[in-house]
Amino acid sequence: MLAKHETRVRFPSPAQKHGILTDVTSTIAKIVFRLIANFVAIQIAINYIAGVSFSGSLLDLAKAAGLITLLNIFIKPFLDFILAPLVFLTLGLFSLIINAIMLWLTTYWMPQLTFANWKALLLTTLILTFINYIFDISQQTEK
Repeated sequence: MLAKHETRVRFPSPAQKHGILTDVTSTIAKIVFRLIANFVAIQIAINYIAGVSFSGSLLDLAKAAGLITLLNIFIKPFLDFILAPLVFLTLGLFSLIINAIMLWLTTYWMPQLTFANWKALLLTTLILTFINYIFDISQQTEK
């Protein structure tokens, strides 16, 4: 028994010591997973949607997927916050428009990816959203 004035020294477990490291690793894995999902979605859109064209190499396609991933990480949360009332009023449908804006910004910085019209842009947005949703579900079931 310990006296009232004595305290026990508790050393952190290895899991507690490396908690920050596992959080960073988990975050990087999620970003890579999202990058792969965006790559697959863009490839599907290029192959199956009329009006979507890509005039670059496979590396350029990977760069486009990376750019979409970065825009979704850094700019999309800001747009989601600013446009939250519109998303609320449209019962979430305006979030597709926000995703279309992200794709349009990608074409601004990656001219190899082009959309002939707004219909091709919206269909690509639907595919991108659906593929990311599937990847999110599969990632949640791994936990």
